[in-house]
Amino acid sequence: MPAKTPFYFVVGAEGRRQRFGVEPDGRVFRGDRDRGFKCERALGRDSQRLTDDPARLTWDLGLPGSPPTGRVPLNGYLPIVTTRWEAEGVRYEQIAFAFCVDDPAFESPIRGDDLVAAMVRVEMVNLSDSPRTMSLTIATFDDDNHESLGVDASSGDVAMLHNEVGLLRAVAEEYGEVRLDCQNGKIVCDALIEPGARQSVILKLPFLSPTDKELTNLLATRYDTALSSTISCWERRIADGAQIDTPEPLINDFYRAHLTHLLINHERHPASPSDHPCDIARVGSFSYAAYANESIMQITDLARRGYFSPAASGLETFLKYQGTVALPGDFDSKEGVFYGAGGYECGDYNQHHGWVLWGLGEFFFNSRDVEWLERASANIVSGCNWIVSQRRRTMCTGADGNRVLEYGFLPAGVLEDISDYRYWLSTNVFTWWGMDRAVNALKEINHPEAERLMTETESFKKDLVAGFTEAMVRSSVVRLRDGSAVPHVPAHQHQNGRSYGWIRDTLEGAIHLLRCGVVEPDSQLGTWIMKDYEDNLYISDQFGYTLEDEPKHWFSRGGFSMQPNLLCGPIPYLQRDEIKHFLRAYFNSFAVGVHSDTRMMTEHPLPQMGDWMGDHIKTSDESNSTYWLRLMFVYERNDELLLGFGIPRYWLAHGEAVSIKRAQTYFGEMSLEIESRADEGKIVARISPPTRNPPEKMLLRFRHATGKKLTGVEIDGTKWTDFDPESETVALPQMTVPTDVMALY
Repeated sequence: MPAKTPFYFVVGAEGRRQRFGVEPDGRVFRGDRDRGFKCERALGRDSQRLTDDPARLTWDLGLPGSPPTGRVPLNGYLPIVTTRWEAEGVRYEQIAFAFCVDDPAFESPIRGDDLVAAMVRVEMVNLSDSPRTMSLTIATFDDDNHESLGVDASSGDVAMLHNEVGLLRAVAEEYGEVRLDCQNGKIVCDALIEPGARQSVILKLPFLSPTDKELTNLLATRYDTALSSTISCWERRIADGAQIDTPEPLINDFYRAHLTHLLINHERHPASPSDHPCDIARVGSFSYAAYANESIMQITDLARRGYFSPAASGLETFLKYQGTVALPGDFDSKEGVFYGAGGYECGDYNQHHGWVLWGLGEFFFNSRDVEWLERASANIVSGCNWIVSQRRRTMCTGADGNRVLEYGFLPAGVLEDISDYRYWLSTNVFTWWGMDRAVNALKEINHPEAERLMTETESFKKDLVAGFTEAMVRSSVVRLRDGSAVPHVPAHQHQNGRSYGWIRDTLEGAIHLLRCGVVEPDSQLGTWIMKDYEDNLYISDQFGYTLEDEPKHWFSRGGFSMQPNLLCGPIPYLQRDEIKHFLRAYFNSFAVGVHSDTRMMTEHPLPQMGDWMGDHIKTSDESNSTYWLRLMFVYERNDELLLGFGIPRYWLAHGEAVSIKRAQTYFGEMSLEIESRADEGKIVARISPPTRNPPEKMLLRFRHATGKKLTGVEIDGTKWTDFDPESETVALPQMTVPTDVMALY
């Protein structure tokens, strides 16, 4: 992959809506009020101060403008960033993190509008062989205009930096022999440092000018104590949930870092009740709020990791505000619509409704929380009834007496970032998918409406298949790279051939028929769809990336879209048991998206691979990537549990070990550890099986590093004969305790 252009690192506190970005050059900025906060629709204790303060604020700390010599999260994954520069014989090191001013020890209940501050420590080291005067110049900019700062020294080693209207912008402390001087509205910090010696300055940057009580707490919070508490809190939160370990350190770090990203973006709504908290699953830290389809991706990831409480709080927002905001389309009602998020709703995507229904069903199947489902069941029924009533509006016949092409679809509405009113494929597929999942959850608790709604769900699927089959028949075929042609399923029924742009045909195209189960993934149509994506959509001047040297790069830079970790590209390959294709799609999407210096993933590697676009942390895209990683180890297929089905062969070279621990599945919590002793002719797996509601069948796959076939299997030391060398799978017996399975070669 091309070299990456670096972007900012995000620091924040769990559940709070005030977040900071730390740029590669050391500048610190706070979230943009006009883009990230809903002050008029989601009033909080900070709303008036946000309104009174400039929309944007940046702290320039005067660090070298050259690219850093090192930049990495603390421990490889914590939301604490260390950056180093060297310039003119001086090494600069910056450590930055965020803390809640009123709760620096992370012990109090979360309030989304708590004041947050960035803690920044800058250390200067004299690398030369003579004394050097070193300096930093601190300046602040509001809406790109330079503020005029002044210094108010207080008792002890503390100084407060205010702007011209008296708003506190920083507290400097523990600066020792560093002199602070006001020059032209900027604060110059300089010190004479002997060879090999070092000097540091600690800055506390409040998101907003604090109240008297907050100022007292801000002054009382010491750097070492806050750093220790922040490390302990995040390490504890990471340890609370599922763990994945592989031979790839970057993947391991990213999986851990992503949990902190989820919780930083998962902010408590200012109007949240105490009995059933409402959280906003923001899909970006600064600009993107609750795009419901993507919010569900991250809420579901939290549940799969075992963080059921924040996942439920994220769903609670959609339950509480159901029916409050209409979707743009030819709909006659908003009653029952899942879109509203207490002022944080974004995107207008018609697919939001189906995604929320799917998320509600998926939460139940992962948690089996019957009490929760019974409380949410009326909302689910109302959401399904909206689909039923809207579908009735398209059940018409044409002048020829035949059913119209969109018969039984939702009325025309908008697509993701596309405002055209059409009968979009992805909108209808996701709506059916969500309804089907939610109704199946109701069926599990014998809800009185489940049977009726299941009949409606089945009818909906039949209408979808009929509508898009006819649209495919009417649409032009598409040419593959080998010269053959295959049928094409258009982005909406009345489209003949390709639509315009990558969103319609690639991001929201026919691949979702496979992902959501409307079309069998391993069917002939499924094959045609995947070949079209690989040949015409992923690598394409109009629908994907243009490759200058295609013969050289088609494998390593293909198999993903321009939003590589949002589109479900790897999943159909796993459904088709095409593991090499699945792994290529996962690794290429990961490689093009991840930035190793921040352990964050860009939304769009654009305009070229290696560049970045979008709002970060882009937690929804990251959630998909970590889900695909999980699927290598644990894959639920209806009532079956498939283990180790997608693990890369090289991860099981002799001496390597992989594991997933405390993973939440449809059948309960489970763990899987695999150790390769391939040179000794064996690979050993230890399974701690799910026991809550055991699967009907469990299969374990051993993917030998060189592809050797199984010759024997032992379970807890006893010979076992139910295995298939060709598929490399072992059909496991029912088990309730940790069990060792040994593959022999």
